[in-house]
Amino acid sequence: MKAIFLLGVVFTGLSNAIIQNSVSGWTIPSSGQPYYLVNENLYQCTVIGSFDFGYATQYEGTQPEPTKRSEKYGFNIYSLLEGQFAMNFLNIYMWNCRFRFNPFYIEPYNQYVIWDSPLSGSFHLYLQGTRNIKFLDFTTLITENTYVIKKSLEEAFDPSTNLIPDAQDKYLEEDYENRYKDAFWKFNVFDILGQDTSSWQGSQTYYGPVKLF
Repeated sequence: MKAIFLLGVVFTGLSNAIIQNSVSGWTIPSSGQPYYLVNENLYQCTVIGSFDFGYATQYEGTQPEPTKRSEKYGFNIYSLLEGQFAMNFLNIYMWNCRFRFNPFYIEPYNQYVIWDSPLSGSFHLYLQGTRNIKFLDFTTLITENTYVIKKSLEEAFDPSTNLIPDAQDKYLEEDYENRYKDAFWKFNVFDILGQDTSSWQGSQTYYGPVKLF
């Protein structure tokens, strides 16, 4: 019971906050700031909508196998209709849901550079070229995080420091942030219509992987 009381004291002192992913283009509200449906001490709920189209460069680094590294460089042409719905529960748990509809999204060319780690005992370099095309595609992206508290025992040697955690000891740890695509709230209009678009829609390979050495 005492532990629950302490947590309540710690987190009651938190300022109201939500996870707000960046928006661009035309927004509702026009200020670009989310609209609060609920704004109470222990619960907040916001919404914001946006529409945008343009182009962007992109980069992605992955480790497809334990001994391999992959770097992807490219650019995309996009159109985006998005609604964000965010909540804060008890000033502890943050949740953001992005309903995203792409009328079109085109990556004309992606350059992959893949190599083996020298620590694996051999080093090889590969190149691969791909494209990615999506039309009338809907996805749902979830972001969630929670406040944590941290108290260093080094402070125990400072007689002026209180070892009982308070609101100043809380923070959002980026390493704990969880981002994923919802497995159910997604669809492609062509799939609903029963059209086979596998020959041109989605990720397609121009060439490779080609081993250079």
